[in-house]
Amino acid sequence: MKRFVVLATTAALGAAALPALASDVSGMTYVIFPRVEAVGLDSEREFKDEMQLGVGAGYGISENWAVELNATRSQHSHVGNPDFDMDLTGISLSALRIFAADSKVSPFVSLGYGALLRKFTGYSSDAESMLEAGVGAEISRSGASAPEMTRPSPARSVRSSDGWGS
Repeated sequence: MKRFVVLATTAALGAAALPALASDVSGMTYVIFPRVEAVGLDSEREFKDEMQLGVGAGYGISENWAVELNATRSQHSHVGNPDFDMDLTGISLSALRIFAADSKVSPFVSLGYGALLRKFTGYSSDAESMLEAGVGAEISRSGASAPEMTRPSPARSVRSSDGWGS
């Protein structure tokens, strides 16, 4: 039930952001977007791969550069013990380099830094720093540049000091 509540809350927040994905206020471009991503853990972790949901907010510094603040959450069941879970919560700040900003489809690369919080059933939480790298594309709904855009979740790889998530 807890898992359903977390997923439903995250989905509702993401859906609420859809009508106002982007705005342009006196030259300041910002965007709020839902995130839906697959999380694949290495086999040594003995936890199932799951979907990760979250929300992000971005700000366009210039036509070719943007920053994003992202929050994500996923819950993974243990392979041998379905009552033992691992919850992952990620918070990160990323810089994006956008190419062909005036096109309907604008590819980008991103690099970010943040924290990955882990919580195991029956144990206290711990946190690690993480690096993010990704590629993706901004797709304009109107054919104009950045202010009217939708954002598919970019593929991201996560690395931390002990290799979690890599």
